[in-house]
Amino acid sequence: MRDLGEARPPAQEPLVLIVDDDADIRAYLRRCLGPITGHTLEAADGVEALAVARAALPDGLALIIVDRGMPRMDGLELHAILRSDPVFAMIPVLFISGETGPVPEGTLLQKPFNARTARAAVHAALTPGQGRPSA
Repeated sequence: MRDLGEARPPAQEPLVLIVDDDADIRAYLRRCLGPITGHTLEAADGVEALAVARAALPDGLALIIVDRGMPRMDGLELHAILRSDPVFAMIPVLFISGETGPVPEGTLLQKPFNARTARAAVHAALTPGQGRPSA
């Protein structure tokens, strides 16, 4: 997990939280998304993600990328908690999973994915009107 005490990026760079129990996936996404986000935070499961998201509140999150299946708290449970909290309810969530099946909001990046498809999915999620939950 990234040290939250480090200097923050300029406000124009979107802050993205990557939540996956596989450290290699988190590292790959961080490298893939560098040109788009410039800045990421990481968590290994939903419990850790909630703590990281709350700590990021002064800067705010532009997007949360979350694995659907993780220990302690999976991505679906994390999503439900985020949507029930007015502070996080409007932050878009992009699910990643090696399994097929519906996800809330219909936004799924299917594993395995490559850098191009990851960047395209994140770009769509960060673009107003695409990937954001409806009010």
